[in-house]
Amino acid sequence: MGLALDERGNLYVADAFNNRVVRLAPNGGGQTTLPITGLNTPTGLAIPPAPTRLRTTDATARRESDPQALTVKGLSGALTTAHGAPVPGRTVIFSDAGRDRTLCTAVTDSRGTARCDARIHAPAGVLDHLYENLLRRGYLARFDGSPTHAPAAAPGTVRAARPH
Repeated sequence: MGLALDERGNLYVADAFNNRVVRLAPNGGGQTTLPITGLNTPTGLAIPPAPTRLRTTDATARRESDPQALTVKGLSGALTTAHGAPVPGRTVIFSDAGRDRTLCTAVTDSRGTARCDARIHAPAGVLDHLYENLLRRGYLARFDGSPTHAPAAAPGTVRAARPH
C-alpha cells in the first residue's frame, strides 16, 4: 500500500494485507519486519527527513551612491546530506544575519551549490544600515527543508569590496 526510502537507501514497504511494515536494505541483505501493529489502510510511511548541512563562502559588499544601491556579490551555500552527498534542486535563501532582509534566493545545482548576487535599492539610510550590518554580522544562508531533507542554516562573512 505504500513505499518510502530513508537517507541510507533502505526501502520500507507497507504490507497492508499482512498488517506489517518490511524494511529492505539497499545492499540486498535481506528484509526485516518492523514491530508495527494495527495497520489498516496505510498509504505511506512517515520517514524523518535526511539530515542536511549547509556551508557558505565569503561574500563582498559595495555601497554605491549614484544611483543609491548596495551590491552584495558571491553569496553561496553548498547543501549536502550528512554524508557529504550534494542535494540538488533545492532553494536556498540568503539574508542578512538577523533575517530582517532577504538578499536573494537561488536553487542548488547538480553539485548542491546555490549562488547569487544581490543589488538592493532603498533610501540611503536604509542602505547604510544594511551595509554596516552585513560587514559586522555577515549573512545567513538557509534551506527551509523539504519532505525528504531537513532544514539547515549557516552564517557567512561579508567584507567590503575594493573600490573600482
